[in-house]
Amino acid sequence: MNGLKECLQAPDIVVVRGPAEDVSAWRLALSKTFLPNAMVLFLSNTVTGLPRVLAKPETPNVNAWVCRGVNCLPEITSPEVLISLCKAPRDD
Repeated sequence: MNGLKECLQAPDIVVVRGPAEDVSAWRLALSKTFLPNAMVLFLSNTVTGLPRVLAKPETPNVNAWVCRGVNCLPEITSPEVLISLCKAPRDD
């Protein structure tokens, strides 16, 4: 059943990027919440050679991008907002 659901509505692809120690704090915050419709990738600024779709800008603070299909939402600057967005019902 889950496979059919993923075919009909692909999960959100979430890229969390920033300084390694701050990315770890986001990972901890997100690990406390079940997000079955999101595939979250945590990438520190030190990771290089990423495919273009994952190569989000390096910044001094952590940012997250939620991509649905080929569309990515504007960057998110707080784990609470990211969790809220990933838990919200989708209309696509």
